[in-house]
Amino acid sequence: MRRQLVLAATTLAACVVPVLAQDAGKQEIVATLVKFGDTWKKGDAAAIGAFFDENATFTSVAGETAKGRAAIQAGIARSLAGPLKGTAFSTTAEGIQLVKPDVAVQSDAFLFRSGSSLQAAPSRGLSYSLVVWVKRADGWKILAAQGMVPAKASE
Repeated sequence: MRRQLVLAATTLAACVVPVLAQDAGKQEIVATLVKFGDTWKKGDAAAIGAFFDENATFTSVAGETAKGRAAIQAGIARSLAGPLKGTAFSTTAEGIQLVKPDVAVQSDAFLFRSGSSLQAAPSRGLSYSLVVWVKRADGWKILAAQGMVPAKASE
């Protein structure tokens, strides 16, 4: 009987621990996204770039691709000096899935706010993203991100 209880407890733990790890990983990424948004408001391209992995790839909603943190930071600097100057970033942060303890995929909506208006160049509305996250020693980093403009509704 004791042996069966130990086996049952071990089996239960094997099922619960991955779920708890999944929740913890999602919460860590959500916390990182909040920090990202706070950092975006400050308009510091170098600080925003630090959220990206050294070898990250970023493709904007306009289809421009930057490879590597330095190139991503340069693109962010151009955006913050131009069409996204003075904006705030927000995301729904609902579509996060851990595929491994140190790798996650996020698929959800995002937008940029400027005062009371919304921007997501070039569509000027809600856009979507697909983000691959990796957990490094210093926290979760964006390994790949792709912005997407929603398809226009058929008339």
